[in-house]
Amino acid sequence: GPYDMAESTITTEATGSVETAPESVQLTVEATSIAEETNTARQNAFDKATRIREHISETDVDIHHLETEKSILTDSSDTFDSNLNDGEYQATERLSVECSAEDASKLVAVISEVDGTIPTAKFAVSDNKRRTLKSQAVSNAMSEARAIAEAIADSEGFEIVGVSHVRRPPADDDEDPIESLKHAPGFNFHPDTITIAERVTVTYDVKSNGSVDGTDHS
Repeated sequence: GPYDMAESTITTEATGSVETAPESVQLTVEATSIAEETNTARQNAFDKATRIREHISETDVDIHHLETEKSILTDSSDTFDSNLNDGEYQATERLSVECSAEDASKLVAVISEVDGTIPTAKFAVSDNKRRTLKSQAVSNAMSEARAIAEAIADSEGFEIVGVSHVRRPPADDDEDPIESLKHAPGFNFHPDTITIAERVTVTYDVKSNGSVDGTDHS
C-alpha cells in the first residue's frame, strides 16, 4: 500500500495548479525563399523579412520586441526538406516578435499578409508573475498532498506528526504549458487563461494513534 508499517511514513503525490490571463504572446516568424543560387535565396528571404518588419512597424500594434533570431540555409541534399528540387537552396530568416495578448490576432493577420509563416506561438506572463504563480501552485499541491495523507492516516489509525521529505520532479520545460503552447498558424489567439501546474511528492512521518481496529474515533 501507500504506507510502510516499519518506517511509519506515508507518501503521497499531488498536483496543484493556478490559472492566469496571459500578458503577452511571443511569435516565431519565418520568411522563406527558394532559389538556385544561394545569394538569390538569401537576398529574397532577407527582403521578405524586411517587408514583414515594415508591415509590423506600420500597424498600431504595441510591439514589445522584434528581432532576427537567425538566418538558415538548406540545400536539396538535406533530405528533411521535401519542398526542394535538385540544385535548389532554401533561405529562411527567422524573427521573434512579442506583443500584448489582446493584439496577437491583429499581428498574425499582418504577418500573413506578407507571406510570413508562424511556426510557433506561445503565451506568456512576466518572470515575476510566473514565479509567484509557481509558488502558489506548489503550496496548492502541498495542501492537496496533505489532505490525501490525512485521509490515508485516518483510515489506518495513524496520525501525521511531521513532514519528512518533499520532492519536486525536475522541471521539464516541455511540461511547462506556458512554454510549449505551440500551434499551427491561425489558431485562436484569445485564450481565457493559461494554467501553471506543479507536482510534489511528500513523505510524512506518522505514529499510531492507538486505534488498532481502524475505526473512526473522532
